[in-house]
Amino acid sequence: MSIDYPLTEEELVKRGKDLLESSGDEFSSVVSFMHQLPENPPLPGELANRVLAAIFGDAEKMPGLVRILSEGLEKVVRKGNIIQLVNEEADSDPWQGYIVKKKHVVQFEIENEGGSISLKNISGLSFVENGLEAALQKATVKPPKLECTLKLGLIPVQRTVDIA
Repeated sequence: MSIDYPLTEEELVKRGKDLLESSGDEFSSVVSFMHQLPENPPLPGELANRVLAAIFGDAEKMPGLVRILSEGLEKVVRKGNIIQLVNEEADSDPWQGYIVKKKHVVQFEIENEGGSISLKNISGLSFVENGLEAALQKATVKPPKLECTLKLGLIPVQRTVDIA
């Protein structure tokens, strides 16, 4: 099946593999990859998943959070530093002792602060821990960890998780 997109699947895989080799960690390379996508048209989810599987050699070798975010992906939309992940439906998956809940649309802004990539102004993504659900507000990559700021009511809560 042919998908009309400005870059070929081979070009996308090459860019992704180059970023993976030059990046300090797998999660940053995927975020950088999304940040370099053309703004129009959106990247179809089917193509995004094939490219991710090719970049990592197999879908099972993708970092856990990337795999969760790519499951059921309908399309990836980039508008400047803003990335939207449009999913076929809302979903939840276990990950590192949490349940990660994603809405139909997950959106975040990419920021490079002092050489570390951060996702900020995140909407549509929350973590459930011990039955309490907290919205993910910010995630900063500090290999091999991901520092997450969750909003639990009015209180921001910090959590550090492994990127893998």
